[in-house]
Amino acid sequence: MAQDVIFAVEWCQKVEIQYLMSQTITRGSSGQKRRSAGFTVENMTYHELIIEARRIFDKADASCIREHVAVQFDVTGYAAGTFYLEVKDGVIHIEPYPYYDHDARILASAEAILDMLGGKARLCDEVQYGRARISGNIGKVTRLHDIRLRERVR
Repeated sequence: MAQDVIFAVEWCQKVEIQYLMSQTITRGSSGQKRRSAGFTVENMTYHELIIEARRIFDKADASCIREHVAVQFDVTGYAAGTFYLEVKDGVIHIEPYPYYDHDARILASAEAILDMLGGKARLCDEVQYGRARISGNIGKVTRLHDIRLRERVR
């Protein structure tokens, strides 16, 4: 019974992601997939933010992180909502709901969060310039810098 529920939830997530991707990606004149012309962080929805965060870490290597790290992101402004990033046994999980037993919590705009996750900006710089606020175990958050992205994003 529990396996059926887990399968159903995973299937629903895949269907939702496929639907959202079909809404934000169009085919160009050359037949290659490209983002629609109006796609920017300013008009990004909450679900598109989750998809983008998952895309950033799709092929990331977190094997160097052996401890459990759970960071909750509270997004302000456009794409407002809450999601979490968890590293457990070297595997990255990003889910679109609060993580109540998180190690740290980051409050920032969607643009600042994507810059931090993509390696374009460092958390300490974002906090220093007032683009992000952090509470909780900062040491655990800095472990996220150890995740090696396969390719630089943006």
